[in-house]
Amino acid sequence: MTHIQEWPIQVWITEEDDRTTARAVLNTRDNVLTADGVARRSPRDPAVPEIGDEIAVGRALAELGRQLLASGADDVAAIEQPR
Repeated sequence: MTHIQEWPIQVWITEEDDRTTARAVLNTRDNVLTADGVARRSPRDPAVPEIGDEIAVGRALAELGRQLLASGADDVAAIEQPR
């Protein structure tokens, strides 16, 4: 039997001056994981908001991935431990 789930990720992006922040939230029904990412533009670089968005969101999603992997590893360890 096939098991299908949908895990939507919500992402909020805030831009202030040369700094872009992103917050990603994943609700798996069992856990709610939150991760942040930041991008800073050098004053010498041209202002291209899309680049800051991509970098900040990419960093937030990478952190979210690390959290998911750690959560999965913890779950496996809990199952494998003798009782």
